[in-house]
Amino acid sequence: MAENPNISERASDTLTDVRQSVDAASDKALEAGRRFADAVRGVNTKPILDTIEDFTRKAPLTMLGIAFIAGAMFAAGRRR
Repeated sequence: MAENPNISERASDTLTDVRQSVDAASDKALEAGRRFADAVRGVNTKPILDTIEDFTRKAPLTMLGIAFIAGAMFAAGRRR
């Protein structure tokens, strides 16, 4: 006949299972954090004003149109 484990053995087994689950979740969270940090480092860190300047040099009329539309939207929002 197999003997049923007592409460302390069951608690110990449960704690072991919980610890393994927490360790696995912790490892996955750390890996996700590493991947996120790598992705952030991989993003173009060029300041927005430099990007706007590049676009303005490549397509000045397009940027003038965008500036006009943005100004009109801004002015319309201020009238309300």
